[in-house]
Amino acid sequence: MNLQFGTVGFYNELDGYLEWLKVAEGLGYDLACYGDTQNLMPDMFVGLTAAAMTSKRIRLASTVSNTVTRHPAVMASGIAGVQKLSGGRFSFGVATGDSALRTIGEKPAKMADFEAYCRVLRTLCNGEEADWRGNKFRLNWPVVPVPIWFAAEGPKMMHLAGQLADGVIFAHGASEEVVKDSIRRVHDGARSAGRKPEDVEIWFFVKPYFAETEEAAWREVSWTMAASANHAFRFSMEGKFVPEHLQPGMRRLMEGYNSNEHNQSGKTANNARIVEENGLLEFLGRRFLVGGPTDLIIERLKQIASWGATNMIFPAVYGDKIGYTTRLWNDVLTKMR
Repeated sequence: MNLQFGTVGFYNELDGYLEWLKVAEGLGYDLACYGDTQNLMPDMFVGLTAAAMTSKRIRLASTVSNTVTRHPAVMASGIAGVQKLSGGRFSFGVATGDSALRTIGEKPAKMADFEAYCRVLRTLCNGEEADWRGNKFRLNWPVVPVPIWFAAEGPKMMHLAGQLADGVIFAHGASEEVVKDSIRRVHDGARSAGRKPEDVEIWFFVKPYFAETEEAAWREVSWTMAASANHAFRFSMEGKFVPEHLQPGMRRLMEGYNSNEHNQSGKTANNARIVEENGLLEFLGRRFLVGGPTDLIIERLKQIASWGATNMIFPAVYGDKIGYTTRLWNDVLTKMR
C-alpha cells in the first residue's frame, strides 16, 4: 500500500509557520499546506511564497482558498507565481468559502459560479485567454499550469470534483462509510466525464490526538471536532451519514458556530460548549478524531488506509505544533510504512 502523509500548520504569524515547515520537511512529510482565512492568519500568498522559497522537496498546497475574495485573474496570477517559485510543487486547494467569508460578512459561492471560476483559473494558468462575466483577458507573462484540488463535503461537489478537478480534499470524516462513499462519488464523477478515476488525487483530513483514552481525546479537543463539523454540515446534512436523532443538535452547532474561533486552541469555549450541550461528543469524536494512546492511533490509521484513504493530511492545531508534528511522525507514521 502506497501511503502519503501531509500536514498543515495553523499559525497566526509567519516565523512560527516557517520554522514548523522546515521541521515537517526534514522529518519526511510528503505535503505541507497553508490556509486562506485572512482574519485569522497572514495572507495566503505571503505564506505560500515564503513556504516555496524556504522549502526544497516537500509538496505544497492551499487548504483551502475560496472563489469570492479574489478576482480569478488575481488568483490565477498568484497561484501561477507560487508554482513557478516552488518548481512545480504546488497544488491549489479551493472551496466555496467558509471562515474567510464568514468573518467579513460574505456568503459562500454558488456551485455554478464556483465551477465557472475554476474553469477560468485553469484556462489562465494554461496561458490562454479566458472569458469571465463578459470580459476577455489573459495573463501576459510566462505562466505555468497549476493542479486544482476541490474541497468537497457534499455529493454534488464530490461528483464535480471527479469531473473537473485534478485532486480532491475531504475533511468531512474518516469513518468507513464516509471514506468509501466519498471515493465512489468522485470516481463516478470522473467516469461520467470520460476521465480515469485514478487521475484524480484524493486526500483525506484526519485528526490524530494523543490522550490516555479515546473518550478523553474527544473532550480535550471538542473545539476542533466542531470545526470539522462546520466544514462538513454547514450547508446540508443530506447524504452525509448524520443520524436523524442528532440532526437537531447539529443544526444548533451550525447556527451557533463562531468562525472567529475556527480551529484555534485557546479560543474554544463557545464551539466546544455547543458540541457537549447537544450530545454530539461521541458522534463527532468517532467521525473526525483518531484519539487515544499511540497504539490505538496506529491501529485506527491503518484501518482508515485499508478503506482507501491512503493519502492523509494531519492538521497541527494542538499546543506545541512542532512537538506534535514530530511525535506523530516518529511514533506513528514511521510505523505505518
